Amino acid sequence: MKWFVPAACLLAGAVAGWFAAGLNLKRTPSTDALPSEWVARIDGDYITSEMFIDEMRRRGGLRPGQYQDLAQKRALLDELLFRRAVIRAAREAGLDREPDLVRATEQLLVSSYLRQSLGELQQNVQISDADVRAHYEAEAERYAVAPRRRLAAIRIEPERDAAGELDWSAAEARAAGVLEQARTLPASIPHFGALAQEHSSDQNSRWRGGVIGWLAEQAEPLDGAGLDAAALGAGMAIEQTGGFAGPLRGADAIWLLRLVDRDAGRGRSFEELAAGIRQGLHQQQLAKMEADLRQRLLDDVDLQIREPVLAAIDPLGPPADTQPPQPPALPGERS
Repeated sequence: MKWFVPAACLLAGAVAGWFAAGLNLKRTPSTDALPSEWVARIDGDYITSEMFIDEMRRRGGLRPGQYQDLAQKRALLDELLFRRAVIRAAREAGLDREPDLVRATEQLLVSSYLRQSLGELQQNVQISDADVRAHYEAEAERYAVAPRRRLAAIRIEPERDAAGELDWSAAEARAAGVLEQARTLPASIPHFGALAQEHSSDQNSRWRGGVIGWLAEQAEPLDGAGLDAAALGAGMAIEQTGGFAGPLRGADAIWLLRLVDRDAGRGRSFEELAAGIRQGLHQQQLAKMEADLRQRLLDDVDLQIREPVLAAIDPLGPPADTQPPQPPALPGERS
């Protein structure tokens, strides 16, 4: 019966709310002293005058006209008694042991405890100007923008000759011819332009004039976004913007390189970085407080982990795909 599903969800949500709100109703065992002022009793639960007043306040009792007559008060009391009766019935039915409800209740407790334990401490965290300045002076070199350059590349793979061997000579001759064409490109084209699309086999850059992006000159080891190590070294050695290198034989292709742009790098001032440093130090303090609390709570419990049992639990899903992401298909390759 499809109509029953949303109704059941609403009832489950209401019961969960009653469970949470029901925490305010104190169950007083018969062996305990009775509360001095109580309004109603349902089984072993007492609704005290203090609890009832708190419920009135929570439900807008401070507004003019609210709970001025006995009928309004009785209506609220009836709702509280009904809620307690439903909570009792739900517990007897075992709903308080349902995994989803247990998980939600535990999460509520965790959130409330962390908010109470960490909230005030974290709100009072202050990062002094001296701390910010000391961090900047210690890390100024790390914050500097390192020299970098933007390269363009054409990758030409050698074809096999009649004997099945890679014909490097033919690939080098082809690259030399492409280089001659590149030297005649207008000044408005700082890379290889359409020549890359026509001649390069590097699918990641051929549609952008061969441009492979910015590369840090001081990176160790050099990372050239797929560039052959020898080609990358040659590209880093180009002196003038717009200059060329190659043809250069790499591990499996002939490369042509061009220096598209160059940034000499620069330091970054304290004023430029102060706000970000302060925020970072603040986050570090908050994280340390949370980590300290986590460790203290774990140290306070009797904890034992059975590593063999943990290792024997099978994953729920298949292993991750180890294949690298593939470039999009070319227009002629799409079905």
